[in-house]
Amino acid sequence: MEYTRVTWQWAYDELWLKFRSEEFTFEKLLSVIFGKSAFSAREIKYGSKIINEMEDNGYVISRKADYDQRVRLYRLLRPELVSNAWAIFKKAAFAKGRKTFKVLSSDVLIREAHNRASWDYLFIKDAAIAFWTDNYRTSAVRHISVLEEQADGWVSLFKLLGLSVNLNGVPVSEAKGASEEAIGLHSDLQSRQHKKGKEHYQAAEHVILEALRDGDNLGALAVLIAQRKQLNWKTLIENAATNGLINTLGFSLEYMNQEAGKQVFSAATIERIRRKRQKEVETIKGVSGDEIAMGYKPLEEKWNAKCLDADAYRKAVNDLVK
Repeated sequence: MEYTRVTWQWAYDELWLKFRSEEFTFEKLLSVIFGKSAFSAREIKYGSKIINEMEDNGYVISRKADYDQRVRLYRLLRPELVSNAWAIFKKAAFAKGRKTFKVLSSDVLIREAHNRASWDYLFIKDAAIAFWTDNYRTSAVRHISVLEEQADGWVSLFKLLGLSVNLNGVPVSEAKGASEEAIGLHSDLQSRQHKKGKEHYQAAEHVILEALRDGDNLGALAVLIAQRKQLNWKTLIENAATNGLINTLGFSLEYMNQEAGKQVFSAATIERIRRKRQKEVETIKGVSGDEIAMGYKPLEEKWNAKCLDADAYRKAVNDLVK
């Protein structure tokens, strides 16, 4: 076939018939387009144009190969999900008063995907921390948990918006030029406890423990303080014990009480946690790496905990305890 007549749509169809959702290299793409194994410089340039057009239109993602960082592996996104993404994007992008992404709310688009295409989702990690603390701690990356079978549609939608996208921690789409926002997609919604009723935000109890597990102590402490009167303490305590964070939780509450010089968290709640304290020492790692002051050392011994992020505790109390 004369390559000048090849369109990216034709190439996508041919590649889909051959690879479906399997990864392929640029050389495999060229062999599908041109039907041979050796290519001229002009054909290679044209192949680059084709794959770039497919990426720009939200039909393909790529990543660096584990075996060689110079090699890119491509994967086609499912066509029916890309069609849904285009429909959602067009409705939002061409709505009155919404011409560019800067004046588009990604929340609106995400709700649109849920309502129009029945794509399910849950804001997690940074996005959920921002929600539960009234935007005390925001981030340029918004993490969303989605169903694995719907992930391709979400990736395509955010690509069309010109956002950088990570899928399960792997960069699969880089925004061209400066971008104000990036999306971290996680195809693990099936395994998460997904409770409706809070605008699709991960429950505060789960946010706290996930943040503590990941070393995001400031985020966890901020949610603890902001939501202390609304938290389901029974659920939080039981899950902390199950996930090896019970000592960390008890230490954190008592530390913040002592740092604040008043009872931010009730003695009764701390006592409930103390009954489940474990003998094994839990290390609280974080960004600062600061050890606590000598006056707090007895708390470490009491709770079998080792705190290496004292700055997060001081900041949370100073900023949020009134």
